[in-house]
Amino acid sequence: MIWIETNAPADEPVGVAELRAFLRLEREDEDALLVRLLRAAREDVERRTGLLVAERTGRLVVEAAVGTLTLGFRPVTAVLGVTLFDEQSETRAGDPADVRFENTPLRTRLHWRRAVAAPGGAELELRAGLPPELVPESLRLAMLRLAATSYETRTLLAPALQPDTIPPLVGSLLSPYRSLAI
Repeated sequence: MIWIETNAPADEPVGVAELRAFLRLEREDEDALLVRLLRAAREDVERRTGLLVAERTGRLVVEAAVGTLTLGFRPVTAVLGVTLFDEQSETRAGDPADVRFENTPLRTRLHWRRAVAAPGGAELELRAGLPPELVPESLRLAMLRLAATSYETRTLLAPALQPDTIPPLVGSLLSPYRSLAI
């Protein structure tokens, strides 16, 4: 199973002005850097929790169009399209109604409602992620703290060490949203 993002998030859950105020910066000459730090912080939060905190669309490539798939990210908000492949990789359109998604607090499952002939696999066009108003405040604060730490330590540490600098508070803020495998 492969996820290919086809439309990146248009808006970050935390804005540049909010980060600038948090850092007590009055200048705007570093806004491009702040945008990059906020994007990296969002991506880190999403990677650590599996929760997509910004809306986007993407293509999920699967080997078989049967059964139930448990995704490594959540939530899925819509199945926009289905493309099915035969043995020779010829394509045909599938019915999005044949795929049902189930979002739970810690995972998303996709269920095929009926058997679909697709021996070469399938591609599902999905909309996923939370709208800005549903992003929990604790995750917004975690992104803000991560971006601020990256900004404040950018000259103190070698670039290779910076991703490992995670404030202890951030781990606490993320822990309720992480799913752990046993």
